[in-house]
Amino acid sequence: TRCGYALLEELVGEIESKGEEAVEQILDFLKFDYHLRPFVADKLGLNPEEMDFFFGRPLTETITMF
Repeated sequence: TRCGYALLEELVGEIESKGEEAVEQILDFLKFDYHLRPFVADKLGLNPEEMDFFFGRPLTETITMF
């Protein structure tokens, strides 16, 4: 997946060594997830509240696990 948890966990672990580069990639994942959900809902004519069913919880909610 484009923004899977394994890669996200790896990037969080690299914040100390890679600094801003790792943080930028994490922010890109968050932005992608944030914008993908309403885009897909709009294009497919679905209720935006159903996006958690298709994509899981938003990264903005789950990133605290890392």
